[in-house]
Amino acid sequence: MNPKDMMIGAQIFGTQNSGGGGSVIVPTINATATTLAAGSDATVTKSGSNTNVTFNFGIPQGVQGNQGPTGPQGPVGQTGPQGQTGAQGATGPAGPQGEQGQTGATGPQGPAGPAGPAGQTGPQGPAGVQGPQGERGYPFQLQKLYATFEDMNAGYATDGVLQGQLVGISESTGGKYGGYAYLKGPTQYEFYVDMSTLQGIEGPPGPQGEQGPQGEQGPVGPTGPQGEQGIQGETGPAGPAGPTGSTGPQGATGEQGPQGPQGPAGPQGEQGVQGPTGPTGPTGPQGPAGQGVPIGGTTGQVLAKSSNNDYETQWVDQTGGGGTNYTPGDGISIVDQTISALISSDASNAAKFGTDKGLYVPASTPGTGGKTYARFVVGTSTAGWTGSQVDYLCDGVDDQVEIQAAIDALPESGGEVLILDGTYDISNTITISKSNTTISGCGNNTILKRTSGQVVLISDSENIQGVTFKCFYIDGNNNDTAAAGCIGLFGDYGKLLDITAKNVASAAFVTVNTSTYSIVSNCIADNCKIPYYISGDYAIVSGCMAINSPETIQCLGNNNLIYGNLIQGHNYTDSGSNNTFANNKT
Repeated sequence: MNPKDMMIGAQIFGTQNSGGGGSVIVPTINATATTLAAGSDATVTKSGSNTNVTFNFGIPQGVQGNQGPTGPQGPVGQTGPQGQTGAQGATGPAGPQGEQGQTGATGPQGPAGPAGPAGQTGPQGPAGVQGPQGERGYPFQLQKLYATFEDMNAGYATDGVLQGQLVGISESTGGKYGGYAYLKGPTQYEFYVDMSTLQGIEGPPGPQGEQGPQGEQGPVGPTGPQGEQGIQGETGPAGPAGPTGSTGPQGATGEQGPQGPQGPAGPQGEQGVQGPTGPTGPTGPQGPAGQGVPIGGTTGQVLAKSSNNDYETQWVDQTGGGGTNYTPGDGISIVDQTISALISSDASNAAKFGTDKGLYVPASTPGTGGKTYARFVVGTSTAGWTGSQVDYLCDGVDDQVEIQAAIDALPESGGEVLILDGTYDISNTITISKSNTTISGCGNNTILKRTSGQVVLISDSENIQGVTFKCFYIDGNNNDTAAAGCIGLFGDYGKLLDITAKNVASAAFVTVNTSTYSIVSNCIADNCKIPYYISGDYAIVSGCMAINSPETIQCLGNNNLIYGNLIQGHNYTDSGSNNTFANNKT
């Protein structure tokens, strides 16, 4: 076996110094071989650490050669002489077949013929099962350390190193050969490995030597010249404040300095409480007598100017106006000191003088007859409102009927329905069927109480745009049969503003997937199953709260902005795409 093969898999045994002055650490080197496909390039890879390295050789399979030619046929032996044919005897009866005799011994093998030409190499068989791991290789060590490459070659014949053993060249004096290990071959040293790139295993630390005696202190050297002042360091942290000293005697008052410029005027203070009324002053002298109303006149006469001069008047009979039999009602009415008028744009409702000389205006019904109100007021008798104070009066039962009537009475261009404070019974859905419609209340004093599983307020379809719901309170009444949302927007540019929803067993605030550019702002969802259900696109939800609720904000739409909301106890759900959630407090 080649001595170099014996070194494969060797482990570091130690180090040895030889007058070259260096220390060499030999690593453990392993090798494996893998058969590659025919025609591929041979490969070699290195793995492991610097102290335990493995070289993996890939050897391609040889190309199958052509089949060699058939060898020449040997000569035919001589035919012996043919004997004379005897007379054929009569055929005897066939005897019984005897038992088969034993096979005779094999004759001696004839001499081997000349070797034919080598046949084509057959395909390589599959790799056999890997054999068991061989025994641990023998440790090795550098037998000698040379100072230079030339010294090593010169000492080959006389250095006493055996073939197969290793020597090294000092890294500090060997120049380009420093750190190389060489194997002693039959005629010369052969390169084995570059150990300068390998790190050996660190040996155990040696025992600490005893501390030597302390030497005598040497004489103090002369003081060196003072160095330049260094850069001032950063100011350290302020130390704790010391105790306050006693107040010194007050110094003499200095001279008064010049007056500074006048500062800007401060904000005006609140108006003070009105002081008590001062005493009444003395009565002034009576002025000269003014021009009085002329005396005389009879019942029904009126005062009129008698010339263009001042104070020249006289009593005359009235020639127009009046109307002693006029009854206040629709149109123009005078009650005590209050004058009211109902104006109509319908030509058939034109005001006119009647036979009693009174101004007559035909009555009109709210929501009919061409009335152009863009704002109706809804109240409820349960809160003390009366029919003379509102346009539509609810009674605490199915109040959505009156609210719906007010919405339907708005012109096609939209308008506003104001719901005054009070509690309203909502047993069915209130539908907004006109764009640019606003439903507003008086904050939490306007309570819409849900008494069924229906939606409370909703815009009719995606074609109804610019609908606004604001400033009221929804009591969901914990209606477990409510599967639909509580208040929703179907169309674009809708707004849900300053609304509180509580005890809602379904979704409280909803933007439907047909809506875009909606705004949900400053709303509160308390004890609602799904406080905010945003399935529309490009919506903004800001300044809202979700408290005491099992879920918070479900965002199913795309490109929505959800920011600055208080989401108590839960996080949001984002099932859409390109949505932005920022500065939400959980």
